[in-house]
Amino acid sequence: MNKSVLVTISIVVIALSIISCKKDKSPEIPSPPNVNVNTRNIKYEIIGNYSGKLLVAYTNETGATKSDTAISFPWIKQITYSNSVLAIGIGGNSILGFYGAPNQKLRINIYSNNSIVKSDSCVTNNTGFMAMPLVGYTFP
Repeated sequence: MNKSVLVTISIVVIALSIISCKKDKSPEIPSPPNVNVNTRNIKYEIIGNYSGKLLVAYTNETGATKSDTAISFPWIKQITYSNSVLAIGIGGNSILGFYGAPNQKLRINIYSNNSIVKSDSCVTNNTGFMAMPLVGYTFP
């Protein structure tokens, strides 16, 4: 075969290879938003006849501890947790100088998707001091 025919064929093959390797310029499809569908809805509830003021500590949506003070009853806090939070809890006690009366009662409930999963109760002592138990819940 002629040397010029081989050179021409080589140039055509190389040109076709370069053209066929170009990236497709189709529009980019955006990714869906990052939505975590594995959430858990929790409701903390404190009910009872306690007349004093409490400091209540509970697990917030990031898994850290948050506190509310001088609450009245019933007290309700609803939080949606993601799968990164493995366990939650709630507890508390009377604020110094704001005790209730002796033998007053509170009930602490933790609801998961509208069903009680943990519950406990407490009673003030003879000075009206309330020491709420720590009520914890570990997600399944």
